Amino acid sequence: SLWPKIFHFSSLSLCFSALMSAPQNVDETLLYSVAGSQFVAKTMTALDALKVPYKVVYVDFLKLKQQTVPPHTVPQMRWRGDMLTDSSDILKRVDQDCTEAPFKLYPAAQKKEIEELEQHAGTILHGHVIYYTWWIENGFQETIVKYITAQYWPLPSFLVYPIMQMTMDVGRMRGASRKKARGILGESLIPQGRDPKPEEEENMTESLLKQFRELDARFASESQQWLCKTEQPSAADFSVYGMVERLVGTNGDAGMGIVAPWLWAEANTPKLKAWYERMREAYPIQFKGKAEECKVWAKA
Repeated sequence: SLWPKIFHFSSLSLCFSALMSAPQNVDETLLYSVAGSQFVAKTMTALDALKVPYKVVYVDFLKLKQQTVPPHTVPQMRWRGDMLTDSSDILKRVDQDCTEAPFKLYPAAQKKEIEELEQHAGTILHGHVIYYTWWIENGFQETIVKYITAQYWPLPSFLVYPIMQMTMDVGRMRGASRKKARGILGESLIPQGRDPKPEEEENMTESLLKQFRELDARFASESQQWLCKTEQPSAADFSVYGMVERLVGTNGDAGMGIVAPWLWAEANTPKLKAWYERMREAYPIQFKGKAEECKVWAKA
């Protein structure tokens, strides 16, 4: 589970090294995070909903192999003596261990449906997020470039992109992301090569609209609040929320633009949009400012 953070500063690495070498409270829950990751957003908001205290360790994407354990992705979480390395594993373990939590992420009656939708969000929806964030030029400029530009403040934006081109192989990274999306969604949607035909983007748009309309159809009535007909949000809600936020939101405080600003209008999915606004209000995504102490970060 990973959204790439494609800049780094040596000071960040030094801070991480200092943190890892300093004495740590073994009872503290540490969440290893890259700001902007939809899988981290999923995990953070679920932890907040269950009122689980945690502290964030900010990871440098370019040093994932040095700063995380295999498979070298985020989120990872140190939890009660174990290192958990996948967002779904984290949610399942917390749901199992936190017997005093206000609600269950995988209630027994809907567990199978929740797990299936969580898996779908982490693959098919994730594939669309990768494509629209990295391959479509508007999405790339509004998210990746905008995000990087903010990190180089106060340099003017017209200087940042040349610096980015000199310090990283942007073309290779975008090509690799296209290949990854193809591996998830198939060659019928994303053919081989880097010179797509005009109909590719049209087909991807139809595919994404179909995903949103299928999610909207899950709401049998206006009174149904959550995706799997649970009494409280489930792991599926937090999984889908992270993906939808990456497509149509600003990704909390990560400093990113909107990937697909046209999506709500074209999809015409009022029940899904109402659910999304409900999630945003109840569980805002906050990546920053969580490194100083281990505590419950949920709104009062």
